[in-house]
Amino acid sequence: MNQGEQIAHHQDDVTQSPPSNTFPSNQQQPPVNLAVPEWITGRTNELQVKYNQDRFVPVLREPGVWRIKCWDCPGKLYYPGPEETLMNFEVHLKNRYHRDNVNSRLARERGSAS
Repeated sequence: MNQGEQIAHHQDDVTQSPPSNTFPSNQQQPPVNLAVPEWITGRTNELQVKYNQDRFVPVLREPGVWRIKCWDCPGKLYYPGPEETLMNFEVHLKNRYHRDNVNSRLARERGSAS
C-alpha cells in the first residue's frame, strides 16, 4: 500500500462510527446522579454557619464519589465521613495551616477593600 492509499484508508477508518460495545443499541446508559447528596449539603451548610469565613464546596470527583474542596488550601480535596458526617473535614477546618490561610485571605480582602 502506497502513502496515498494509506491516507485514504486512514480517513475511511476515521469517518466510521465507533463500535457500540458498551451497551446494546436497545438499552440506554444508566443515569449518573450529579446532585449533591442531601446529607452532604446539610452538613456543608452546618459547617458553613460555624466557619462562616471559610470557603469550601462539595465536588464530584467521579460518578458517585464526593469530596470537599477547600478554596483556602489549593489542591486539597477531603473525604467526607466518617459515615454521613463531615467530621474528617472539620478537623481540616481547625488545622493551624488552614486557619493561617483563611486569615491571610481575609487580610488581603480587607486591604483591597480600602
